[in-house]
Amino acid sequence: MNPGQGQPTSSPSAHATGPLTWQAAKASTQATELAIARQIDASEVANISQQKTGTLLSCSDSTWQWTGDTTVTMKTPSDPKFVLDDLEKHWSGQDGFNAKLTTSQSDGRSELLIGRGATETYIVAPTNDHSGFDISSFSDCFKLAPSDDPGARY
Repeated sequence: MNPGQGQPTSSPSAHATGPLTWQAAKASTQATELAIARQIDASEVANISQQKTGTLLSCSDSTWQWTGDTTVTMKTPSDPKFVLDDLEKHWSGQDGFNAKLTTSQSDGRSELLIGRGATETYIVAPTNDHSGFDISSFSDCFKLAPSDDPGARY
């Protein structure tokens, strides 16, 4: 489940058919971000904020993945491990996903990796100020149309 590693897929999941486009990758990835966010106990959530645009990361010389972010702000600080454990239980085996609780290499905090297929990945981690959770997302890899600029925001 390493973002940016792997080969392109023909669809982001069972949601689409045919070659994957950046539009379909973005739509599927953002929908999953929100599904993850909405799995956190709603009575404890103050706000869910999803970035409207994202950027492209290179998977290979000819393929890309859409990356985005959703932030869940909690009403009061909660035990991150409890929330991440609950999400891990829910997403393990759900719709072809796998989920694994890990420790961030950069700061030692617990984080949850949720993935499906070779490259579709979501990283759920406590925010730096402990007010909630960031959900970083990485779509399946796809080829860009010749008219699309990989440096643009999508």
